[in-house]
Amino acid sequence: MRDVPVAVDGSLFSALNQFDEFAPPGLVNAGKGSQAGVAASLERSFSNSVYYALNGSLYRAMFTDARGVEYLSRFNGRYTGNFLAGKEWGGATHTLGVHFRFIYFGGLRQQVIDEATSQVFGTTILDTRRGYVVRLPDYGRADVRVSWRKNKKNYT
Repeated sequence: MRDVPVAVDGSLFSALNQFDEFAPPGLVNAGKGSQAGVAASLERSFSNSVYYALNGSLYRAMFTDARGVEYLSRFNGRYTGNFLAGKEWGGATHTLGVHFRFIYFGGLRQQVIDEATSQVFGTTILDTRRGYVVRLPDYGRADVRVSWRKNKKNYT
């Protein structure tokens, strides 16, 4: 990506890292972003009413500031993986299904807390000049879904 809005005030604000904060005034389109990696997938479509899909990726996400210096992106979790599987039973008029999904990905990154300034103001103040050097914990979640489908003449 080219011409990404970035700050020129010395902070490392880049629109590529924007998540829930407001953009500061005075941005210029001088930033860049890059992501490189590899992904793999294994999939089996419905066969004997069973399906599964397994995929994952290893990657690195970077951004540059207004001076062209490269930093790790807030979204550089390094890896992600997904597993999805299910089984269905039934016939022409109704189907019962059990489905499972598991996702796991590397933690997002965060800026360092400026402890001295935070104590003065009584709220969390981030050091926006050091980049996203703190890596948050990895995230994983499992979901189970039970479904029942009834087929009618003009709708399901």
